[in-house]
Amino acid sequence: MRIDVYLNLIGIFRTRSASGNAASSGFVFSGGRSLKPSHTVCEGDEITVVRPDGRKLTIEVVAVPEGRQVSRKDRGDYYRVIGGDP
Repeated sequence: MRIDVYLNLIGIFRTRSASGNAASSGFVFSGGRSLKPSHTVCEGDEITVVRPDGRKLTIEVVAVPEGRQVSRKDRGDYYRVIGGDP
């Protein structure tokens, strides 16, 4: 699954275009490298998202959704927060 779709499905961004723009602009990282919106997400990946106000959120991919929709109550099953700025 693409990183822009994954970040949208788990609720980090409200729309796929917003997550794609963040990745295109260099605000989504993994392993110290910025990711393109088409980057494939795998279980165990650590992803860092830099928010517009400068705060960082680091998550670990626990699972990749099978379908194209994830209910709001199940979103937390697909990632684990590792760190971030309050």
